[in-house]
Amino acid sequence: MQQAAEALKSSLEEGSKTSLERDPFYDALLRQDKVKKMNEGQIPVYNTLSMESDCPEDFIVDQFSWAKLNDLRSARIDKEIEVKKLLQEFADLKGKLERLDAEEAVLLSCLNEMKSARDVLVAGLRTLESDLDIVVCLRQGQDEVDKDAAVTDYSKALMLPTEILGKYNSRIKELGREKIAILTKTKQFRRKINMFDWEAKHNFMEAKHFEAYLTDLQLFRVTRELQKIIRDGSDASQTKERLEKVALRKEFLQKDAEEKLNTLRLNNDLLKKQLQERNQECAQLEMRISSLHGQVSSCQAVKNSRDEARGEESSPANIAAGKMKKV
Repeated sequence: MQQAAEALKSSLEEGSKTSLERDPFYDALLRQDKVKKMNEGQIPVYNTLSMESDCPEDFIVDQFSWAKLNDLRSARIDKEIEVKKLLQEFADLKGKLERLDAEEAVLLSCLNEMKSARDVLVAGLRTLESDLDIVVCLRQGQDEVDKDAAVTDYSKALMLPTEILGKYNSRIKELGREKIAILTKTKQFRRKINMFDWEAKHNFMEAKHFEAYLTDLQLFRVTRELQKIIRDGSDASQTKERLEKVALRKEFLQKDAEEKLNTLRLNNDLLKKQLQERNQECAQLEMRISSLHGQVSSCQAVKNSRDEARGEESSPANIAAGKMKKV
């Protein structure tokens, strides 16, 4: 019986060993045990020191001090053991955290891929629900889709009732009339303000001119020859009047030219700004044209693939013959 029990025990040990070797996590368990043993080997061993064997020869100390030193040594060893265990636990937790971060990053990437695939499928379903072939008869002028040279793309077109469009157009016209009336009122009010400003400037300039003229008359020196000319009369007074008129006209023309020049500069700045806006619009339109060309080419490729899949039934002659048969 004892031999049979020993044989059974040895067979069980061999079976457990072979089953462990077949375990896919056997190598990982061995590595964990190895790391655990290494970490346990780094922990200091607590041994009590003896005063007869461990005390140096020249070091003289009493029994009480030696006991205190042993207590302090044991406390320090306990703290070192605790620190080593905490460091090992921290390293284990850090490794687990890194593994969890890696798994989270993988899961997030998988989640993003699944979201993108879902969006693609939803877009495909919406396209399948909305991309239908409909034959519609419209009046001239009601089709406001931009016509292409070969094939017009109606994929983004919408059909709206004429009653709704008429309602919105009437409302837009009403708002436009109100806005034009407000702008006209504002323009007239500003015109009156500008007239008041011009009259004020004109009166100020006249007052300044008369003050200067009065100062010139007060400081003017009258001689006998001038008295004789004033009494007898001469062309000098008429020349002076003409010179004053020419000076006034020259000043007025200079101011008018400056105002016109400022107006032209403002108009030039506005035109430059409009030109920049038009250039931006042209660039956007070119981008849109390129995108529309790409869409047309993709639609044409899809149509060609569908025609090839259908075979001869998709030819224009066969389609026309089928419609005539239906009629």
